[in-house]
Amino acid sequence: MYITAAIYLFLLLLSLYLIFNRNRIVGAMGEKKVSFLMRRLNNHYKIYNDLLVKTPNGSIQIDHVVVSIYGVFVIETKNHKGWIFGSENSFKWTQSLYGNKYELYNPIWQNQSHINTLRKILPNFSSDQFISIIVFPRKTKLKVQGKRKNNVVSFYRLVPKIRSYKETILTERQVNEICKRLEPFVSYTRKEKKEHVKFVKEKARKSDALRKAGICPLCGGELIKREGQYGTFYGCSNFPKCKFTTK
Repeated sequence: MYITAAIYLFLLLLSLYLIFNRNRIVGAMGEKKVSFLMRRLNNHYKIYNDLLVKTPNGSIQIDHVVVSIYGVFVIETKNHKGWIFGSENSFKWTQSLYGNKYELYNPIWQNQSHINTLRKILPNFSSDQFISIIVFPRKTKLKVQGKRKNNVVSFYRLVPKIRSYKETILTERQVNEICKRLEPFVSYTRKEKKEHVKFVKEKARKSDALRKAGICPLCGGELIKREGQYGTFYGCSNFPKCKFTTK
């Protein structure tokens, strides 16, 4: 009787853990899958998974970085399925799944912040040597607008996308220099990861509060109602310098 009760208690606790940590678990599975797929790249590509970079303004977690003579590929992994709608200048994108709609932060902007952080660590390298790629599950239907939409791909298009860059823009010496600078960010403690998660949640909360108050969370400009090709939206008053938009 006591054994049966213990089993039921264990299953209950396990179920609660899976419910409250579903997004984190699913996200980790997506990152593992991408890591596995990138093994198809040859030895000319140096792969770094799950980097935690500390900055004076907080910390940034980068899913994957691939370094080669063809550039520094900065990869953001998403595990959202269904239909994904968004543009490169939208604050949030929309996921349509089984008739329900959910919001997610613009992953192109997320990844650009990662690249901006890496450029501070690697000041001797130019912006065109960093290549942003966003990865979604294979069955996701991507409806993305903007110049960078071709770099939003499914899991199984990731390796071909990386291989499609064939122009040499870095020397072997530069590749080795970049790899040496990235090594310290691969290892971190559980405490550091918890602090990072807390920082990200607080940053998202402040950003949402500014947006709801009619303030651009990127530059602090005023959000103005505008009419566009796809209907009404709010855009930053500092356009075109700031291209922030939101519903």
